[in-house]
Amino acid sequence: MVVFFNKIGCSFLSISLYFFCFTTLLSYYYKAETNLAFLTGHQKMKYNWPIHLLKVVLLVAVFYGCVRSATAVWALGDLGWEQWHG
Repeated sequence: MVVFFNKIGCSFLSISLYFFCFTTLLSYYYKAETNLAFLTGHQKMKYNWPIHLLKVVLLVAVFYGCVRSATAVWALGDLGWEQWHG
């Protein structure tokens, strides 16, 4: 019985963590794109390079977070937090 729940528990935790991370990234992208629209005056941008730059920055950040240690990622997050709230 313990072995059965252990396997299901690991699978459930993995799937839950995947969906949490995915929805968090979607939320961050939505907030960033909305802020970009606000900064450009709520009008349709003539050039799409800011949106493409935002996508590239997000992809680089995700890759960096995957290959670096958790300590480095938390330190980077703390640095960003201090910039806005410090």
